Amino acid sequence: MTDMYTIGVCDDDMEVCAGIERHLLDYAKAEKVRLEVEVFLGGRELAERLRQEELHFQLLFLDIELGDTDGITVGNILREDLENERTQIVFISHKQEYAIQLFKIRPMDFLIKPITYQQVCSILKLYQRLYSEKKLFFAYQKGKSTCQIAQDNLIYIQCDGKKIRLFTTQGEIDFYGRMADVNSQLDENRFWTIHKSFIINVDYVFAFGKEEVKLVNGEYLPVSKRCRKSVMEKLQARRAVKESEDGRDVRI
Repeated sequence: MTDMYTIGVCDDDMEVCAGIERHLLDYAKAEKVRLEVEVFLGGRELAERLRQEELHFQLLFLDIELGDTDGITVGNILREDLENERTQIVFISHKQEYAIQLFKIRPMDFLIKPITYQQVCSILKLYQRLYSEKKLFFAYQKGKSTCQIAQDNLIYIQCDGKKIRLFTTQGEIDFYGRMADVNSQLDENRFWTIHKSFIINVDYVFAFGKEEVKLVNGEYLPVSKRCRKSVMEKLQARRAVKESEDGRDVRI
């Protein structure tokens, strides 16, 4: 599956939003990448949507001088309230005197209006170079919207018929899909299939047993007979790597 990027654009000027969106889509067409762009005309609306657990942008073009809630407030909500360091923020403004205020929000860049196609290209190429080589996000379809969540926040995934349940550090997310499509997006070194109905993030496993695993949250999940050999082989390989990194002799 090719990388797909979800990008937010927030400015109280419709023409500015339309211009950035056009540049993004032109870049996607030229570079043959998949983009989904969502536009907001106010900071308050964006802040409310960001508080919804299912809205996760990889890249956010954010105006500072918004009419209702300024971009710095939105940036602080993202970084401090939601503890989101994954979304890369590109602040945009007519002015240049915001450097000190922006420092704590750790933006990826700061652009002065009018925003050009070359500036947008530069931002996207930088983002791809820094982040797209790693599988950072998991994307899923909910209704007509494509949503994303950081893979770091996935504890385990359950398939219940046609329904997929994501158990995350923020709660549970349900959508309809296939386990095969889910698995194709995940980092195979971290996400292991332990049962036809369960994929676990090994970073959240407290203990492995022959027939079940215990997660750090106290839950137990079954390991099927079909998956036991594969799980044990991966576990041994993981231990070998850890011991090698620690400088100890490896004997398996």
